[in-house]
Amino acid sequence: YFLYKLVRILSYLPTSEREKVWERIIFCDVSGQLGFASPFPVYSRLGNETLQQIAERLLTVVQTSSPGLVTNAPVSWPSMHQLGVQAGTLLASLGLQVTELRDLLFNTLEWEQSGKFQEALRRYPEDASPAVSYFRDYYLPLSRSDKLRLVSPLLDHVFMLTSDKYLRAVFAARTPGINWSDIQAKGQTVILDFSRIIASETKRFALLWTFSNLFEFIKSRDRNSPPFGVIVDEFAALAAKVTNGTNPLATL
Repeated sequence: YFLYKLVRILSYLPTSEREKVWERIIFCDVSGQLGFASPFPVYSRLGNETLQQIAERLLTVVQTSSPGLVTNAPVSWPSMHQLGVQAGTLLASLGLQVTELRDLLFNTLEWEQSGKFQEALRRYPEDASPAVSYFRDYYLPLSRSDKLRLVSPLLDHVFMLTSDKYLRAVFAARTPGINWSDIQAKGQTVILDFSRIIASETKRFALLWTFSNLFEFIKSRDRNSPPFGVIVDEFAALAAKVTNGTNPLATL
């Protein structure tokens, strides 16, 4: 509706003036299916975060978007949480994305022998040390069956982000497509369209992920920052109860 009204209004402006208006509009198809993507990478630094904080963000959103994960997983949430944080820390230290998570967890010895662990320590001696120690001292000695039991719940929840080529372009890109500081400075309007994401769990994750990305920026602003408006269309549908009686997005 917004775009429709805008086109109608711009038709009364000289052609030379219309481009100035369009430059203030950014449309993001979060599904990536329209042939272009505005990436919101899983492992990217927002401000002065540590590697652990970068890795923690995915686990927080996974837990919020799938609350049953804490109670119904074959392993305890603390165990899976630790695995996710340590794996994410290692991947972030090497500039890699969630698409490499499966290879790290199933070919850990090859990563060690190829020098990737040592490279992570060289780049981030302090931040990467706990992650490297976790994989060397705890994860590698586990039996294959114990590893499968530990990694399966985590891989099940990132499968949606890595199996679809369109979602990979959004969530596994190396560089973010949106810089909220630039958006604020230029007074731009960003439209995030989730309508083409069919699977409800994937859509809920995408909503929470992009919201958390924006929320981190909002929290970093000072009191003198200009007003920053957020409009959620169809909020009643987003806030409706889900199967287990609690909608994480509505709670948030």
